[in-house]
Amino acid sequence: MIAFVSRTGNVRNIVGKLVAIPTMEITDSSIEINKPYFLFTYTDNLGDIPKIVKDFLNHSEVNRENLKGVIASGNTNFGRYYCGSAIEISQWLKVPIIRTIDLRGNQDDIDTIVSSYKTMIIEGETD
Repeated sequence: MIAFVSRTGNVRNIVGKLVAIPTMEITDSSIEINKPYFLFTYTDNLGDIPKIVKDFLNHSEVNRENLKGVIASGNTNFGRYYCGSAIEISQWLKVPIIRTIDLRGNQDDIDTIVSSYKTMIIEGETD
């Protein structure tokens, strides 16, 4: 599964192209995800994790333990702050950054997410 948040619609647009992967929009930070998942977020302000994402990850140890990777959308015009949320989450929870995506991304971004999902989530469940 890919759990996601979207503010401007860029993340939602990309997630809509991931037709073979189950997705869930995080609209309530008190939910728990009881299986391995990727987190797909935007970056707030100057490289910050959005509040709903922080609250979601802090709400439950289960949410932190089942997180297997992070994906972020951002705008390269923000320079060193580009996709800072992914960097912060990766360092905080010791998970890999699957992909950083400029705005609405491209087919290579989609292919990388799908490939990583198959390798890390689907094949990881059968190990």
